[in-house]
Amino acid sequence: MGNASKMMATTAAAWAFGPNHEQVAGIIDRASRMTEDEAGALGDRWTAVGHATGVYAFNQAYDTAYIADLYDAAHLAIEVAIATVSAEPARYAVRDTALACVVRNSISEETFQTLTGPWLEAIGNIE
Repeated sequence: MGNASKMMATTAAAWAFGPNHEQVAGIIDRASRMTEDEAGALGDRWTAVGHATGVYAFNQAYDTAYIADLYDAAHLAIEVAIATVSAEPARYAVRDTALACVVRNSISEETFQTLTGPWLEAIGNIE
């Protein structure tokens, strides 16, 4: 791939998934290769966060995406993440992790940890 092509691909990814596009793309790629056991562990950890806590953090991040002019990137990341994983509730943990990375620079550390904690515990680093 030539320099111009690489620059266009990077620009397209940044437009699609926002300033943290490499992390978002890495999460989605890794999620597409999850084993059944990993999906089960991820789902268990997502469930352990608790519905009220998880929904509150998700809503904070989603509202922040709108305010920070990252709504389109957040919406696309959520849609692709959900389409990538069919196992519930693992798909929601992938969705939350992708969203948290889109708005990483605009949310609190607590919100980021709430949304990414299940991924970090079950899968490991955010690629």
